[in-house]
Amino acid sequence: MNTAQETGNGVDVRPFNSGAVTRVRYRGWIVDVDHAGTVTVPRQTVTGAAEDLAVCLDAARTISAKNVADAKAAAAAARAAKAAAAPQTAPHIVAAVPDRRPQVRPLIQVLQAARDIADHHWHPRRNDIYMCTKQAWLDHEMSVPFAWLQRALREALPPNATLTDYNDNSDHERAVGLFDTAISQLTRAPRPQPITVQAAS
Repeated sequence: MNTAQETGNGVDVRPFNSGAVTRVRYRGWIVDVDHAGTVTVPRQTVTGAAEDLAVCLDAARTISAKNVADAKAAAAAARAAKAAAAPQTAPHIVAAVPDRRPQVRPLIQVLQAARDIADHHWHPRRNDIYMCTKQAWLDHEMSVPFAWLQRALREALPPNATLTDYNDNSDHERAVGLFDTAISQLTRAPRPQPITVQAAS
């Protein structure tokens, strides 16, 4: 049901098109305002003065400003409600773990074990970075999610390198160095500069 509102200057304001817009009328002129605050002048034939259109537009702009403010307030309230209701997302592994020492300790232990395996048994085809990491993870009874180990190793990579490319182009020194870098990042110790690996052409 359309409910007309009469303003003090004779401007007629009412919902239109099932409430999709607010229609403003004044001395034959019509201006529509949607919920986002967009002001539209529909095609119309009017013999009224331009000054009357200006009055109609001024009323529409007032409604538009209120709609924009209401939309911003509703969006902010929705964001706040969503943030309050949402469970805490799993943060970046390196940033999250230092405040939870019981979790970072086994992560570092597995990486240290993987580093030792790489140091003593690394082989480019039979015992690469992935295999060393997996073996250490199994030896430590999967005490941390395997994805954490992969994430820590990826964070230790040189810029624009992927773990697969680094692994495929690594020698013994580079493989061990990647584990050293990942461990030092987690312990916040100064870390050696990662060695850049050229991608195979």
